[in-house]
Amino acid sequence: MNIRACYVALKENGGWVNSCQRNIDLLYLAWGNRTYGKTVHGVEKHTDWIYIAPQSGSPRAIIDGLELKLHEGTFLIVAPDCTLDMKDIGASSCRIRTWAWKTSPEFEDLHPKSGKYLLLKLSAVQRDEIRALHQLFRYEVRSMDAYSPRALEILRGRLDLCLVRGLHELSGAPLHDRLFTQAIRWMEANAKADAYINDLCDHLRVSESVLNRLFVERAGCSPQKAALRIRLAEAQRLLADGWSVKATAYHLGYKHPNDLSRALSRSLRQ
Repeated sequence: MNIRACYVALKENGGWVNSCQRNIDLLYLAWGNRTYGKTVHGVEKHTDWIYIAPQSGSPRAIIDGLELKLHEGTFLIVAPDCTLDMKDIGASSCRIRTWAWKTSPEFEDLHPKSGKYLLLKLSAVQRDEIRALHQLFRYEVRSMDAYSPRALEILRGRLDLCLVRGLHELSGAPLHDRLFTQAIRWMEANAKADAYINDLCDHLRVSESVLNRLFVERAGCSPQKAALRIRLAEAQRLLADGWSVKATAYHLGYKHPNDLSRALSRSLRQ
């Protein structure tokens, strides 16, 4: 059977299939509009791991005869050896993202306890990150080169990490609080002027757009402005401890002491 025929996205306006069975874990990637209809097509059992992330609409997944309602804000992981089909209400359409993998998720917590499927609820931060990651997946499969297997492996790890973080809370705090707390701690540990926000994104494994949204929601400002406030607070602490402006400036990564002086003056006027 053709690889494409094994998958439930029968009517699609975007997709990629690993038809040559290249030495990569990703077998299938799909995106865009779907009009499944209300007919179950009787798809055969899968031997791989399927990820489904609806963007809009309310499609239904049929897993071994069990019907699950999906919508934006849910993420479905289907284990191998299940029958999987999709349907919808009449002629309704939806937008959906789909991955198919040879191997299981990196984290045991993402393995369906039922042996069939795991249905996750996503936060707004997770949805933003998954959208950004899917764009990177699409770029890689459209521009395959010798480094793509490693790039796709890294992206899979980031995707699984995004999902598993949503299953756990830090000291009872929701995901937003957890990410924000980790971001602030990183800024406090990297208060120098040459610490870049994209390094923080790499540390948290989130996109810059996700980080910006998080800080606007939690701090009312951009992450760059929050980092500056932390840096200047550290500068004031060092100056109060008897450090010179010059020593403080160089310690915090400023190229010239006047740069620190101007930054402190602007903060006092605000």
